[in-house]
Order: sequence, then C-alpha cells, then structure tokens
Amino acid sequence: MPINPSGHPLRLVSLGGGNMAQALLTGLLRSPCPLAELIIIEPLSGTRDILNKSVGTAAQSSGVAFSCHASVEEACHLQAPDWVLLAVKPQHARAALVEIGAAARAWLGQGALLSIAAGLPLKTLQEWIGHNQLVRSMPNTPALVGQGISGAFASPQLPAASTSQAHRLLEAVGPVIWVEDEALLDAVTALSGSGPAYVFRFIEGLCMAGTQLGLSAQQADQLARATVSGAMALLNASADSPASLREKVTSRGGTTEAALKVFEDGGLVPLIEAAIRAASDRSAALGQELGRESK
Repeated sequence: MPINPSGHPLRLVSLGGGNMAQALLTGLLRSPCPLAELIIIEPLSGTRDILNKSVGTAAQSSGVAFSCHASVEEACHLQAPDWVLLAVKPQHARAALVEIGAAARAWLGQGALLSIAAGLPLKTLQEWIGHNQLVRSMPNTPALVGQGISGAFASPQLPAASTSQAHRLLEAVGPVIWVEDEALLDAVTALSGSGPAYVFRFIEGLCMAGTQLGLSAQQADQLARATVSGAMALLNASADSPASLREKVTSRGGTTEAALKVFEDGGLVPLIEAAIRAASDRSAALGQELGRESK
C-alpha cells in the first residue's frame, strides 16, 4: 500500500540529529516537500539544544510542528510517522532500532524507513525491524551547504509512490541517483560519499606546493580554493566533458602539459582507480561486519 497516497503533508521522525541529519532536515524544511510534523530522537542533550535552536527555528518558520526527544520511548506515544529517518552511526543503528521495546518497534513499523547509515544493508535492517518498506541512501557532506548528492536503492517491496517520496526527501540537499543493484551503493560510497575528502586532500597538496614555491600560506590557500571552485563552475556551465576542457587548457609544450605529464608518469589515474576500489571494498566489508555483529 503506498505511503501517504493522498499527498498530505508528511510526518517524519529522525533517529539521530547529527550533522548529516541536520543538513537533510534543514534542507527539507526549505524545500517544496510538505511536512506536517518533524520529530527528532537524539540522546545527547547538547545536540538537542542545537537542534531546538537550528532545526526547530526553521520548522517554526515553515509552520511545521517540531519536537526533540531523548529516546524513542519518550516519543512512541505520538502518532505513527509516514517516514523514519535512520541517521545514526552504523554501529549505533541496531540499538536505535531494536533495543527500544516492542511497542516502539511497532510504532516505527507503521511507515517506511530511509537509512543514511553508511554500509548497513537492507537485509540487515529488515531483520532488525521486521519491516520491508525500506530505502538505503548514501548522501555526502556537501549536503551541509545544500550541495550534496545522494545514491539510493529501494527495497523491491516499496511502492513507487513511496519511492518518489524518498526521492523528494533526499533531493532537499541535492540530486539523487537511484541504482538498480544495492551492491552499487558501495561504489557510490567510494566515489561521492568519500569523494569530498579526496578533493580536500588534493587542495591541501596544491596549497603545500604553492608555499614551497614561495607563496604565503594565505595566498596559496586563496588561489587553490578559487581554482577548484572556478574549475567546477566552468565544468558545470559547459557542455564539454572534463577531458575536453582539460585538452583546451593544455597547450603543447606549455606549463600545464609539463604538470600533467608528471601526473601521468606517476600513474595518477590508476592510483585514483585503486583508491576508489579500496574504499568500495571497505564499504562492502563494513556492511558484512555489521550484519555478523547483529547475529
């Protein structure tokens, strides 16, 4: 049965209120996706204070009922939600979903669950909650500034209308890519989930090289940031591929060609491929480890 078939504003519960949850929920409150009520379960009192000030204020401005609770037991008397967002660290997910009592599990089972807990397979989640209306997603940290991208996979039992709802929830912080095989979320994790760290490391390298050539740390940092953001703006505004744009700025016998030759001689592309493979393999292994720990 499709969840929220009439299109009424959604009731959403978030298990966890960390940075990624805050980014997604704040973006959602600013998006066209209608919410009737937002409930956050967050055990840390300091984080609850932050949530009440940030997300709570945004909810009030949007006319959305908002509350923040220390435990599911504290909130499970409330009306069952349309969606539950699992936004805790993977190693805490089982406790959040299972060790909360039968009454609360029944409350959670009334709607669909959207997991952004990295590495947790749908099979494991289904075993923990006895429910098959599930979506597993991997957003990335640029969601914190509304510039994220998410990969997602829906359980076969999830109705198309509910999958569309999940899409609207996730696209509040950026585009959503749906994969046909859940195993491909390991590749999504390796490419885009971990990807911002690769970019930050590259920028670190640009800054270090600049200072070694005599620029001040501030000058190198400013140049590196502007170069990367400018290159991305140019790429996004162009119909050309990255390879084509690279060729356009590479003059034969010039400075760019000299630098790119060092990259090629050092095996930059195979190194990147190996790094992405290592991250993907680790993502798959983490999922298997979490599944074994639950038994």
